[in-house]
Amino acid sequence: MRNPSHGAGTAGRVHLFQTLCLAALTGSAGLWCLGASRAGAAVVGASADAELRENQPEFTRGAIPQSGNTSTQRNELQISSAPAGTGNHNIGVLRFDVPASITSSADLAGFAALRLYFRSNGMPGGQTGSLRLYGLNPTNPLNATWNEDEVIYRDAGDHQLVTPAIGAQSLVTPSVISQVNPGSITADPVAPIPATPPTAGHGKYNADPNHPRRAPGIRYEDAPYSQQVVDENNARYAYNQNQRAGFVANPAGSFSYLPYVNQPGYNVAKTGTSALTNAISVGDHDPSTTGDGFADIWSDIPETNRPMFSGPTDTYVDDLEGGANGYNYLGYLSATLPGSGNTNFEGRYVSFGDNGDLTSTSDPNTEANLLNFVGHWVDLGFHQLTFLIGPGIGDATVGDPVNNINLQIASKDYTPTATAPFGAGVTGAYAPQLILAPEPGTIGLISLAGLLAITRRSRRRHGSSRWSVEIQPQMNGDRRR
Repeated sequence: MRNPSHGAGTAGRVHLFQTLCLAALTGSAGLWCLGASRAGAAVVGASADAELRENQPEFTRGAIPQSGNTSTQRNELQISSAPAGTGNHNIGVLRFDVPASITSSADLAGFAALRLYFRSNGMPGGQTGSLRLYGLNPTNPLNATWNEDEVIYRDAGDHQLVTPAIGAQSLVTPSVISQVNPGSITADPVAPIPATPPTAGHGKYNADPNHPRRAPGIRYEDAPYSQQVVDENNARYAYNQNQRAGFVANPAGSFSYLPYVNQPGYNVAKTGTSALTNAISVGDHDPSTTGDGFADIWSDIPETNRPMFSGPTDTYVDDLEGGANGYNYLGYLSATLPGSGNTNFEGRYVSFGDNGDLTSTSDPNTEANLLNFVGHWVDLGFHQLTFLIGPGIGDATVGDPVNNINLQIASKDYTPTATAPFGAGVTGAYAPQLILAPEPGTIGLISLAGLLAITRRSRRRHGSSRWSVEIQPQMNGDRRR
């Protein structure tokens, strides 16, 4: 059953078998649909998708609608380059509703592919980008309920004070990472904002490991927490109170407040340090003495409490849950973009499970893994399936190259520009697609304007015949393959 919170009827969300309207093109483009005579053939648009970033763990995909070619997290599923390190650690989560007409793995006829289109934005020709694909076991309690507008990477409690809670967000100041000013000596000192240690049922900073808006299949981790910073701020608050008492007793005397110390940011580096040489929680407790404080006041934060670097790969891969309710690695693809220099690849695509438009190489098991994943869960009665895409990390055990491009993938809410090769002005025309069981000889095109063409080609891979649907623009009589 469709989750009612996600709405219905939007172009690109669900394309049923038999007559499959991939996009309702307006104006000169007219309307075009795919027809499939065999029950079960389907091109399924994402019913929900969201870009999430570990370095902004409580930010949602945003509520800012697209305006022209404006980049917003609502209309894109950007997968950033340099997956290891202090980058964004972007991922994309996608949910597809497999049509009820597909009742068993046999209905897939040995084919499944997941296609991702690019939005209008420059990407560097000649460079190689790579993506990984994971499938979430739909027994995960969040599989069918995560809401694309509200889902977050994970809860960070009071470490990340965001406003508004959902939408186009920013961090509130002051906070534990941007401490309050103690004020003027002519008034009582303002107390530092406390950093709460773990309590029963909660992580550090009052974070909820089971937050209802957390992303499905992402491990909970505490935000960086330094007890040495907490102790120092407590000492400074006591010092400031004593300074205030001295001023009240002798207004002509020399008294002043000490500033408070910040907790590290969420993306604190593995080797990130912060010197505080005049600390008063250690040494002689005199702020005028330097050299008896901390060479690194963050030295008590272990690597395991630095979320961006808490695992063996220092990437999002370390955050993915396994087991019965976790993710399954399905494969990778890479694409070396043609040409050179900054190029707009709007309407071009990469694909897991078939060769795709721009796909250069892929894990040879991707097609079988994706097909088996979909077929297995359909056989067990599950029709809502969640996938996760992330950048290639250069793992020698699987052979994926490191992603070197900010891959500008379109979300289901992206509206192609006026110069797009197809679907101009139609929100959802470039939605991620799960393509299931296209059968030779049964895919037809109904076109009122004849702007678009669909070609069918047979390809023999791994000793068996595979068929895919290609959506190709016709411009000046030339087909781009």
